[in-house]
Amino acid sequence: MEKAIFLDKDGTLILDVPYNVNPSLVTLTKGAIEGLKKLSNAGFRFYVISNQQGISLGYFTANDLIPIRKKLENIFLTHGITLSDFYFCPHGDKDSCFCRKPQPGLIFQAAKDHQIDLKHSWLIGDSVSDIQAGKNAGCSTIFFDKRYENDWYRIIAEKPNYVVKNITDAANYILGIQNEDTYVSI
Repeated sequence: MEKAIFLDKDGTLILDVPYNVNPSLVTLTKGAIEGLKKLSNAGFRFYVISNQQGISLGYFTANDLIPIRKKLENIFLTHGITLSDFYFCPHGDKDSCFCRKPQPGLIFQAAKDHQIDLKHSWLIGDSVSDIQAGKNAGCSTIFFDKRYENDWYRIIAEKPNYVVKNITDAANYILGIQNEDTYVSI
């Protein structure tokens, strides 16, 4: 069984451009490549796990996400990293589905498809629903804090294992590398 890093797409792996399906607007977040390389070298595989409500709202189709996936795969490959798979939920907030985060359906599907050991895997995300999905799937979680969620993690029951400023800090924490600039565990 393999160990995985589940990455939220918008706001965590790439800069958040609402409802974006234009690959030319895809830009990785600061520290993403460095962190992903460290994790790749340690044997982790990468899976995008993303809510894509824009499909249910009619802003774009599932096929419109194909160029985004290809762009991410190419960026990863350029840096010697592999994006193992890309999962998304096409449903909206009001739909009752098992694949929309905070539900763990996408993570469970990836685990089934790729024989992933969820107990030794991590979810990195920038929202409460990301952290809840990871916890609901039995993964460890890291909150990518961009300081817009008003310290929510101090008051909810399902706290992340760690809070970081970028994916490099997440990689350092996962790999046990101490860095005085990272946040403390909560």
